[in-house]
Amino acid sequence: PAGTSGNFSLHVVNSNGTDDRRIVDGSTTLSSPSWSADSRQIAYSSRNGLDNEIAVVSASGGSPRWLTFTKGASRAVFAGNRMVLEGSDGSIQSVEPDGSDSRTLVKQSAGEGAISADRTHIAYLATANGSTQVFVANADGSHARNVSQLSGMDAAHPAWGVNGRLYFTASGRAGPEHTYVGLSLAEAANLLEAVLLAGILLVAVRRWRVPFGTFTVALTLFALAMATQTDAYYDAIPALITGLLADGALALWGDRLRSGIGFYAFAFALPAVFFSGYLSATVIATGGGTSWPPDMVLGSPLLAGIAGLLVAFCYEPPLPPATDASA
Repeated sequence: PAGTSGNFSLHVVNSNGTDDRRIVDGSTTLSSPSWSADSRQIAYSSRNGLDNEIAVVSASGGSPRWLTFTKGASRAVFAGNRMVLEGSDGSIQSVEPDGSDSRTLVKQSAGEGAISADRTHIAYLATANGSTQVFVANADGSHARNVSQLSGMDAAHPAWGVNGRLYFTASGRAGPEHTYVGLSLAEAANLLEAVLLAGILLVAVRRWRVPFGTFTVALTLFALAMATQTDAYYDAIPALITGLLADGALALWGDRLRSGIGFYAFAFALPAVFFSGYLSATVIATGGGTSWPPDMVLGSPLLAGIAGLLVAFCYEPPLPPATDASA
């Protein structure tokens, strides 16, 4: 119960699944095993009494040895003749196996420190811009830099491979198109975007004769501003195309689009074309596919157009005002 049942064991097995040997048995808790550089010892995190500590056991078996100076540590990895510990305060420290000569490498992290094979760099997790990212620093903790730089996702489990390459997973935040809540939020954003665009740009159509290029500049700047939050800068392309089409329509039909059926058609087409272009650009940029259901792919531009049309009704009601029957 609560991960403290005392039934945890540590096994060593060949990569093909043979020669399964139980090294530690009946441990209260057991996590984050780590090999020593010479493969003769294994360090792991467990509970010694009431405190988390690091234990070291021979790879051939035997009684574990508690490193009492690691009280509160959640993980330890070997780094040559030294050990790198993750403290309960989020720090990452390098110490001698007897606990002497402690050096703080990272003052604050999210853990999972990993030492490169040549022991010149350390990778670890830390918070950046509201999510967990992989940072790499020199072995002494200097010159730390964000190497994952994921947008909208959390990085985890950094591990060094051959030739100094670093591997990690991206997890923790499903893409918006993968959840029902995300789909609802995406559709809500679509409608809000349509109302915002129509509400501002239709004023220009009704009240002024704006110069050619106004809609192109406005829509492109809008898309670039949104892209700063998502890194989807390819959205500027459909915005540019939609803006050119809108400017061309105004130049071609002029006053016909300032009231009546022409005004309603323009109000519907502007957000509908804009969002259709956005969907097309997303499919192309992500490799030719989307996990949105077909009804949402086809219906979202239609809903965006309807939202723009409803905004147009606010500027020019489709029905004449009611007359006073008693007059």
